[in-house]
Amino acid sequence: VTTSWLDKLISEQMQLKPPSIESIAICGALLKGHLTIQELRAKLHKDYLWRNACPPPEAIGALVETKVDFIWNQISFSFEVFRHSPEIFTISANGTLAQAKLKVSPGGSF
Repeated sequence: VTTSWLDKLISEQMQLKPPSIESIAICGALLKGHLTIQELRAKLHKDYLWRNACPPPEAIGALVETKVDFIWNQISFSFEVFRHSPEIFTISANGTLAQAKLKVSPGGSF
């Protein structure tokens, strides 16, 4: 078994092409939207459901639709994220929609 091909790549300092800004924006919006919804879900469970109380309709609506803003590499992004199921999301920006499936691995990463 030889690793000369790998040694050659390392010596040439081969690097992957960076992802497109669109891919970064969609992945960032998807991840941030998912985490925001998960945090809100945990908060609603603690503040309302644990005490057998009904959460307000606005809070329940935020489990389905949330606004996401973030900055990456000095570029500001603003999206609306809609959750259709635990794994299916639609991301909206500038009148354009993208649907994505977010799979959480057993270790907790995405």
